[in-house]
Amino acid sequence: YESRDSKVSAILVLTHADENAADVDTTNGVAIAPRAALAATILKMVEEENTRTDINQWLSSKYEPLPTIVEAAKLFVKNEELPNIRRVNSTCIPQAIECLTEVSEYAEKNRKHVVAFVTGVPGAGKTFLGLKYVYDICKSSEYVNSVYLSGNGPLVTVLTQALHSSVFVKDLHKVVNQYLANGAPDFNNNIVVFDEGQRAWDVHQMSAKRNTNKSEPDIMIELCEKRLDWCVLLVLVGEGQEIHNGENSGIAQWNTAIDKSGAAWEIICPDKLLSVFPGKTIIESENRAALNLSMSLRTHLAGDVSKFANALVDGDIATARALSDGIIKQGFGMYVTRNLKRAKMYLQERYHDEPTKRFGMIASSKGRLLREYGMDNSFQGALGIYYVGKWFNAEPDHPKSCCALDTVATEFSCQGLEIDMPLIGWDNDMLWDGKKWAKFKHTESEDSDTNTYRKNSYRVLLTRGRDGFVIYVPPAAAMDGVYSVLLNAGVKTLEYHG
Repeated sequence: YESRDSKVSAILVLTHADENAADVDTTNGVAIAPRAALAATILKMVEEENTRTDINQWLSSKYEPLPTIVEAAKLFVKNEELPNIRRVNSTCIPQAIECLTEVSEYAEKNRKHVVAFVTGVPGAGKTFLGLKYVYDICKSSEYVNSVYLSGNGPLVTVLTQALHSSVFVKDLHKVVNQYLANGAPDFNNNIVVFDEGQRAWDVHQMSAKRNTNKSEPDIMIELCEKRLDWCVLLVLVGEGQEIHNGENSGIAQWNTAIDKSGAAWEIICPDKLLSVFPGKTIIESENRAALNLSMSLRTHLAGDVSKFANALVDGDIATARALSDGIIKQGFGMYVTRNLKRAKMYLQERYHDEPTKRFGMIASSKGRLLREYGMDNSFQGALGIYYVGKWFNAEPDHPKSCCALDTVATEFSCQGLEIDMPLIGWDNDMLWDGKKWAKFKHTESEDSDTNTYRKNSYRVLLTRGRDGFVIYVPPAAAMDGVYSVLLNAGVKTLEYHG
């Protein structure tokens, strides 16, 4: 903050120059000085530019991003569509943004610490809302910093590359690690969006991975209390898509973290979450109901697809069948085939004249059969974090683009992101025994974390498409039950012959 309106001068120090060298050169506005001349160079700059400042005041002042970088990122988002994140399907989003803006003004004016919760099914627009909130707040207030934190590495990578900026979207785990290492002294974001709050790591996972007895909610609450005199911590809450170890403890962790805190945190959330926060101060707003993104512009299509996926993976085939006809009538394609080549040809032909469309192969990371049939979802063969940006963002003719139909993205690489039509490989980690889905780990209970994560992987895969999906079931006898139950659930046979 103390650097504002001051001239910033750069000095390149030649650490291996001759110790007696004293000549100073200037190139492109940068002073190039040997070590022996550094002190004299600094003193000369201070005298000539009249830039004296109190060093202690400067060291203790607030760190803030350069306005030029912030403005560049804001202009990009204002003028360009954000690719590959869930489109704004919810009619509640304007009201939700209005509600959050009111809460932000209240928190800033009264120096309050507030946790806000937004819930919604996949496709309802949670990611878009979080990003829009971050940008709008920063744009409307010169002195408010905002950040979108996500533990979803692929999402961070894709958004950072798409926006050509890392100002607003940051890796949650890096922030957590910095806090554990040194208290994160430079953290000054009054508006913080925490993506997928129901998947926050619990104490057990943090102990195993970070050697601490604090959960991620514990750390975020502590961090905001210690570093910010006011804040709004917006927690985005998805439904039933926990896929990593330590992500199955739910949003009750946030209530536990607040109970441990020393600040008088206030809560704003939709009615469905009120019971999670007994005894807490609840902020009322006429738009509070809008914090549950349940309304869809396309006749509740986003919600219906999510309900279909939930019913299917929960083994409620009758409900899935009851939903499927309506979903398909609205133009959302749901196909199944046992011919991978036919599926690829269909997608290439369908989007031949639409260069902005994206399609690609996705599959569970736990199966072992697909790789024998041309879909390599192994750790070595599946999409790695290094190429995830190109997979989602590159032009269709790029060899690393998803449209090349060459590399498989697993649930870990595509959660929170979407393409127009995924080619979903159904693997042998999710088998139908004629009456129900067989347990992934037979030695564990049906509702164990391992079995829950396995089912949630397929919830993720089935909800990645904008226009629909094509499911590929390998032509192995062990997969016959899967093919039959998908047909019984209303998924249509892919009738395409090139």
